[in-house]
Amino acid sequence: MPHAQSIQLPDYLVILSYFLIIVTVGLYFARYIRQSKDYFAAGNTMPWWLAGTSFYKASFSALLFVIYNEIAYKYGLVAIVILWISPICILLGGYVTARRWRRSRVITPLGFMERRYNQLVHQMFVWTGLPLRLFDNGLKILSTSIIFAVALRGLGVTIVEFMVIIGVIIVLYSFMGGQMTVMITDFVNVSILTVSVMTLFILTLGKVGNLGEFIRNLPPDF
Repeated sequence: MPHAQSIQLPDYLVILSYFLIIVTVGLYFARYIRQSKDYFAAGNTMPWWLAGTSFYKASFSALLFVIYNEIAYKYGLVAIVILWISPICILLGGYVTARRWRRSRVITPLGFMERRYNQLVHQMFVWTGLPLRLFDNGLKILSTSIIFAVALRGLGVTIVEFMVIIGVIIVLYSFMGGQMTVMITDFVNVSILTVSVMTLFILTLGKVGNLGEFIRNLPPDF
């Protein structure tokens, strides 16, 4: 088995640049936060393409890359089929709900629950949903930290320490710039992801010859 090459100085610079970009974006948009609408809805000035890109990016995280790689490696097509369902659901959900959501003139989903019912229902959803959100976001930070701990193992930083570092950075840029910062960060992430996936697809085809050859060489029942 070939020895895995560790990352070099240019790789460290790319990672550092990424975190500097998202923190800088948070600092830049912090000046525009004047009221809750600015924080939660970016002052209703967000272009459709940016909102759509963020909506797509919000549907997955580093957890997807950790789990679904393993599913695809073990079971093959099932992982791809599950992922292909996601864009269909997103498009359908946007088509059905986007106009109605805009018409409601509320800032958050819980704000809609309060308007539709009452403040007690709002509070019930906040407190009953809090443990699940803590667990869900904790898993996402953990999966991201696992990737960093492996990629940057030369630094000697543990997974727990990476969780603290990444958590602090997320809190900083989210609280500083609000929803617009999150949207811009999602757009940067999708841009990086698109280039990476296209490059990896081309390199993979170069290794296997062509797509037909790749399919013919798959294990049985894969």
